[in-house]
Amino acid sequence: MIITEKLKDAATKDPFAYGMTYITLPSNTKWEYRPWLPAIYNSINPYNIQNGTDRCRKTTIIKSTQSGLTTAGLVKAMHMMTEFGLNVGYSLPRDQDVIDLGRAKLNPIIDNSPYIQSKLGNVDASKMKQIGNSFMYLMFMTTEPRMVSADCVMNDEVDLSNPDHVATMQNRMDDSDWKLTLNYSTPTLKGYGIDALYAKSCQYEWMIKCPHCGKYQILDWKKNIRVTGMKLNPTSVDYICWKCQGVLTTQDFLGGEWVAQVPDLINFHTGFHISQMMFYDPMELYLHSVDPNSTIQEFYRKRLGMPYSSGNTDINYDWLVDNAVWKEADIEEGRLYIGVDQANTISVVIILVKNDAIQVIMAEEFEEEGFEQLRRLLKKERFSGGILDADPNRNTATQISKESKGIIKLADYHDRIKGLFKVSKDVEKNVEHITIRRSQAFDHMMKRFADGEIFVSSEDGVIPQWARLLFTHIGNLRRDVEEKTTPLGVDQKVTWRHVGPDHLAHALLYALIASEEGGKNQVKVKIIGKEKKKLNNRARRSVRIR
Repeated sequence: MIITEKLKDAATKDPFAYGMTYITLPSNTKWEYRPWLPAIYNSINPYNIQNGTDRCRKTTIIKSTQSGLTTAGLVKAMHMMTEFGLNVGYSLPRDQDVIDLGRAKLNPIIDNSPYIQSKLGNVDASKMKQIGNSFMYLMFMTTEPRMVSADCVMNDEVDLSNPDHVATMQNRMDDSDWKLTLNYSTPTLKGYGIDALYAKSCQYEWMIKCPHCGKYQILDWKKNIRVTGMKLNPTSVDYICWKCQGVLTTQDFLGGEWVAQVPDLINFHTGFHISQMMFYDPMELYLHSVDPNSTIQEFYRKRLGMPYSSGNTDINYDWLVDNAVWKEADIEEGRLYIGVDQANTISVVIILVKNDAIQVIMAEEFEEEGFEQLRRLLKKERFSGGILDADPNRNTATQISKESKGIIKLADYHDRIKGLFKVSKDVEKNVEHITIRRSQAFDHMMKRFADGEIFVSSEDGVIPQWARLLFTHIGNLRRDVEEKTTPLGVDQKVTWRHVGPDHLAHALLYALIASEEGGKNQVKVKIIGKEKKKLNNRARRSVRIR
């Protein structure tokens, strides 16, 4: 192709034209059947932002698989670097994902483009590329992103990445005047990750007009599909208008348009939803939905780009307020245990245990001099045991464990152990470690709430503010069951995700594990301003954890 000045000008202004002009795009993509792609390529376009025709600097895409979005992101990154001199931070969930992206997509894009080749700088590594004076940083979200300054961050597969580290990616643009963000992922849970981000956007949906009745509609798997014949061997499958039942053809889909469901947010946060209904043959897509070797969860998430869960617990903030607050009595004596989670703050939960009853008596976040406040608390109270999160400040945590003379043990999560937790001793450092099976431990904690074994006492009929904060953190947890099809059937793996701050939930879990691990000191707790009552059995309302 002869690249004229007109083509060069178009490539500078439009990332999609840039890809068509300078990059060998995948040959298996039928671009003529994806009229919805150019708008996505053109989002957070530096040219439009620079000349004032677009003010939005953030885009979120909730998508199906095979939608071409990773390629789109890489093309946009090359456009930003070669045409506008921007630094780009690109994140993926795991180290191996970064390696695979380089080998399968990024390196071929660069190697097959004489234009980009002519601008390559001295740095060409698996995790950093220099093009002109710009850099592309390829980061994996198992570790916190550091030592990187970017003008644009692109987060690929948000739902499979550590949400705290994804949030930290935004800080990498603090010194930039551009601050462009592109998030895209197949979804997992409703209200989590990419679905939560999309909910805060203008929510563009691809709407089509029925040629028979004129009804505009968003594609819906339950409403816009008609199957004729047997379930596993249909004679025909058609997309139809949900209003008049008329058949919708490929041409009807090609004539669709992006329509914002929340137009007031167009200038602040654009969002796009991509479903395979937009580009898949209806028969082929339907057969995926009834494939005995697949799952309904996999179909909704990967084929329709919609969140789906078969594993949520009914325990949330409202349930905790209604069921975990005990107005009748307090435990007057028992054993004190402490759980501590560390992040930007030190989160502390203290429980009092007697027999099978557990009363939470404190939940607090130490923001200033957190470790020093923790030290003072450990000296003041007589704890039977406790667990302190070992990371990220492992040296400080180790020192506190030594100072406690073994009362405080260090904790790490690891799913490949037998049982709920495992205790070991680091002879060299003279500290004890507890390795906890994270998912099973949270299941266990939620069951104890459901069985009425954990409660918080109200103060003169009012739920303490610290208890509400604790309930909020617990309510931010979401139980998900990841389903994967194997030759032996469907393999299920439980995982707990969080949709907001959850540090106090981890601290409570540590305190509970500490109480189960053991302890000898028993203390009496003076109840001030309350009549002392016996510990009575209360009505227990159970929930089902599926």
